[in-house]
Amino acid sequence: MGIEQLSGIAEILGAVATIAGLLFLSIQVRDNTKVTKTSTLASMLEDARDRTAGQLCSDPEVSDIVARGVSSIDMLDQKEQLRFTFFVMETVLHMQNVMQLHEAKLLSRIDYLAWLDWTGAILRTPGARAIWPQVSSVVTPNIAGVLKAHLAENPDTPMLLDLMPVFDRREHAGVAC
Repeated sequence: MGIEQLSGIAEILGAVATIAGLLFLSIQVRDNTKVTKTSTLASMLEDARDRTAGQLCSDPEVSDIVARGVSSIDMLDQKEQLRFTFFVMETVLHMQNVMQLHEAKLLSRIDYLAWLDWTGAILRTPGARAIWPQVSSVVTPNIAGVLKAHLAENPDTPMLLDLMPVFDRREHAGVAC
């Protein structure tokens, strides 16, 4: 076997090794993407749980403010309205994070839509609806537009008080249901 033949074999082996390396890298990238998506969803859920559910479960005052706030903003004094406004703002900012993760293809469409429906369910409540003009004016136009469109396109979907009647305080305050 001559040098030319050995050189040809070496080139073929080099090409095969390059292809094998590229296949290995593509598998690694795909697996890393799955891990990143899973980690992103887990982190987002944990963050939402800690900031919202964790506070509602651990602080009866916050739970009461949110329950009265979603029922009617008029059930809250000025200090409580401020706290409720920040609850709604935090919900909207969380939805913005969800939207950005979805746009970056790190969150599935089904998860994105579930969070959009959840945020919409909160914003449809009487109390959140009353403060939505204030909140929508201070968040980015992107998330404000997405939420306004979602609310307009889905006017008959349930609000939080329908989905979770445990929050409903309207009857206790004489507010018409």
